[in-house]
Amino acid sequence: LAATYATGYMYPYCPLWALHWGYRSNRILQEIMRYRADIICLQEVQVNHYKEFFLPKLSQHGFDGVFKRKTRESSRSDVDVVDGCAIFFHRGRFALREKHTVEFNNLAEMHIGDPLMLRRLLKGNIGLIVVLEELGGQGHQRRNRQICVANTHIYWDPAYRDVKLWQTFMLLHQLNTHLQHRNIPLILTGDFNSEVNSAVYDFLSNHAVKSDHPIMKDPHTMKLMQYHHPMEHHIPIRSAYATFEEPKFTNYTGHYTGTLDYIWYTHHLLKTLGVLEMADETQLKTYTALPSPQHPSDHLPLLAEFTFK
Repeated sequence: LAATYATGYMYPYCPLWALHWGYRSNRILQEIMRYRADIICLQEVQVNHYKEFFLPKLSQHGFDGVFKRKTRESSRSDVDVVDGCAIFFHRGRFALREKHTVEFNNLAEMHIGDPLMLRRLLKGNIGLIVVLEELGGQGHQRRNRQICVANTHIYWDPAYRDVKLWQTFMLLHQLNTHLQHRNIPLILTGDFNSEVNSAVYDFLSNHAVKSDHPIMKDPHTMKLMQYHHPMEHHIPIRSAYATFEEPKFTNYTGHYTGTLDYIWYTHHLLKTLGVLEMADETQLKTYTALPSPQHPSDHLPLLAEFTFK
């Protein structure tokens, strides 16, 4: 939850002191470090908070990071408060070999000729892709095992289901470009702003949206299909939590409760050993909803443990 969105107007049930960045930032850092992950993917990270807080603080704990801000200006016309996505990796475990950014605005301008459709797609969302190489235990000798990690934040508005699907499709298309002819595993994380019954989830799980899905009758989607047909992908991915069960919710606020966040992985190259159990709803209701003095974000953290096959 970026500080620019953490207002008393948005979250009237949360005490103002618990919305203050000075308080939340330390709670977020404590929570991140508690899980002892090797790779950390964050969304809604402001430019200034990445540079002044997350990168220096996580660097002290042995992490390097990469960041990509959204390609839209903030309402305050201050570029430093625009948010984006960050990927951190433990430098004792991995070395950065490649970094790629995905700008959906740029891809829309390249692929979409219809000016009205183009305007609908220009939302400023982005994706971030890295290729990490595993380091050996002895003197950090390089080994050949690599892993691709991607992080994204898909457009939020429920009225733009076609835009969410298009952004996800373009991200998978970009990932396919970077992964083809390379037998390296993929972990794809993000706030997809899409529930389990959505076209986005269907597309990611089944390589394409089922023909009887309601979105296929949506006029905006039908128009998009003229530019991208068939709308499908060829990366064998599965949701890490679906190996067990998708959470009832990953976002829990006073105005919305539902599952929007996922960790996807290439199941032929990685095996899921376990996932973090989600917080109990009764406990979350202690402070009405999220964010709260106990939970510094309106989203709950997801964590999965993988092993190479």
